[in-house]
Parts: sequence; structure tokens; C-alpha cells
Amino acid sequence: ETLARSGHDGLHEAIEHVMQGPLVALKAAPALAPQERTRLDGALRQFGQQLGKVHAAADAKDASALTAALLKARAALKLVTTVLQPRRP
Repeated sequence: ETLARSGHDGLHEAIEHVMQGPLVALKAAPALAPQERTRLDGALRQFGQQLGKVHAAADAKDASALTAALLKARAALKLVTTVLQPRRP
């Protein structure tokens, strides 16, 4: 968010880092049940799409689209973390 709001210097690199590092590692994590794997894959796909929209809005210097994309990216990230949290019996 800080990079996006400051004119996006380094934003592309930060998004690439997240997409190639942590998201790839999460996709490869074997410790999930099949139904949780499906949920995680969907959440990661949605998060990746939202990061792409953040990048596009920043490139276009469209402040309103950037704000909307950041909100959606944050919600998608929350979905990823929710899927990864252990379920309580």
C-alpha cells in the first residue's frame, strides 16, 4: 500500500516478489486437506488477480481505482490467511 500510494516506485518489483516467493511457497504447501487446498488455491488466485489490478491502477495513476484495488487486495489477503488458520474443534 505504501508503494502504491507513493507513486509506485518499486511496486512492480514488490508484487513480483510476492507472486514468485510467498505465493508460490503457499501453493506448494502439502499439509492441507484436499478441500482446504481447493479453498487456498482459489484465495491465492483471487489475491494474485487483485495484485495485478493494484499494479494496473498504479501504472495508470488512477487514484480511485487504486484505492478500490487495494481494498480488494487486502480482503483477498485476509481470505488467504483465514484459510491457513487452523480450525478449532
